[in-house]
Amino acid sequence: MTRRLVLGLAALLVAWIAVGTTAADDGDLTKPWHTADGFQNLLGAFNRDVAWTVYLRFSMARFGATDPPVPPPGHVKPEAQALADLAAMDGADSLTWLGHATFLIRLDGVTILTDPFLTDRASPFTFGGPMRYVPPGITLQNLPPIDVIVLSHSHYDSLDIPTLQALANKQDIQAVVPLGCQT
Repeated sequence: MTRRLVLGLAALLVAWIAVGTTAADDGDLTKPWHTADGFQNLLGAFNRDVAWTVYLRFSMARFGATDPPVPPPGHVKPEAQALADLAAMDGADSLTWLGHATFLIRLDGVTILTDPFLTDRASPFTFGGPMRYVPPGITLQNLPPIDVIVLSHSHYDSLDIPTLQALANKQDIQAVVPLGCQT
C-alpha cells in the first residue's frame, strides 16, 4: 500500500510539474510537451502570466508580513514527534511531509527529498520575500542522509539554494531535474 501511495504521489508531482509550467497558447496542438527550451503546456492549459504591476503589489504586501494570511494547518506535528515516527518506521517505506512541496520519501532503502525548501524565506534574500509561517516538519540539521533530490522547477520555494548547500552529504546526492531547469 505504501509503495502505491508513493508512486501515486510521484505521478501527481509529475502532473503538477506539467500544469505548473507556462507557454504561449497559440492553438498549435502539434507542439511537443518538451522543447529545446524546456517543458511547455498544451493548448488550453492554465496560463499564470500577470502584469508586472499585479506581481509588484502582491510582493510588496508580502514583503514585511509576519502573520500568516490564513491560520497554519492544525495537523502539523511537532518535529520531535515527526522524528520519532520516522525512527519507528525503522527504514520501511514512508512518506513524510516537510512543508509546501517538500517531502521526505523512503522507498526500497532509498531516501528521496522533493523540492527542498527548508529555510525561512522563499527568496534570494534572508531579510525579505515570502516568509515560512510553519517550521518544516523536520529541520535541515535533523534530516537523514539523502540519496536523491527531485527538483520540479527553479522557484525559490522549490529549489532553495541555502537548503541544498547545507545538506550534509551533498556530494553523494543524485539530482533528478527537468530538462531546461535553470537556477
